[in-house]
Amino acid sequence: METNPASTVLARVREVVASETGAAIEELKASTTLSSLVTDSLEMLNLMMELEGEFALTLEEDDLKKIHTINDVAQFVEARKK
Repeated sequence: METNPASTVLARVREVVASETGAAIEELKASTTLSSLVTDSLEMLNLMMELEGEFALTLEEDDLKKIHTINDVAQFVEARKK
């Protein structure tokens, strides 16, 4: 049985977000907004840095303006992998 790469990326994003924010992974849905999980810009910056490290990519300021949910992060990662 082949694993869907998109769902694998989403699962990894959820793991990083849960680890960084302390949120329960079971409560993190694709539609969960990142702003609902972090209290300030420093926490958001730390979360983005962890995601950059996990997926070996760079998030530019313009990219960050488009990323609002966990699913947005997963889609960004998938687009960069192609």
